[in-house]
Amino acid sequence: MKTFLFFLIIILTSCCTSKQDNYLNKGLFELQNKRAINQSLIEGFNIEIFGIIKSEEKEDTYDLVFLLNEEVDKAIVENYSVTIRAVPTDAEKEKNKIVKLELFWDFKPELIEKNGHKYMINTVTTKIKKIKEFRFALYHREGYQGSMLSNVIAVGNMTLY
Repeated sequence: MKTFLFFLIIILTSCCTSKQDNYLNKGLFELQNKRAINQSLIEGFNIEIFGIIKSEEKEDTYDLVFLLNEEVDKAIVENYSVTIRAVPTDAEKEKNKIVKLELFWDFKPELIEKNGHKYMINTVTTKIKKIKEFRFALYHREGYQGSMLSNVIAVGNMTLY
């Protein structure tokens, strides 16, 4: 009887974990839609992996997930804003009648910790499915002055699914 209850508890807790929490708890290991980055924005603030998780509840909604280095400090992450530039493919621009060269998905990050892993996450809603290039960089958290304060990291050819 105790063994049955133990397995029942395991099954119930595993089925109640969201898809996103499952990926985050495992350091994005099981996420298919990801890229290894291993680059520094500034000293001590690195993006190790960039991944895209499709929302289970909302159509055309995605979490852009950044797995950060273990040593990064909350004060450093939350001192900056992150700029995300997404360049859709020409076919996507035509299909969705987009005239802009790139989409801007900037955000003020919060450091999220899950099972010893550190993340920044930005949720976006878009009908775009194919991105020719993502570019990430840091700028002033308040009083944006038009200049980047970090290296620019580029990731090419990703699909939102």
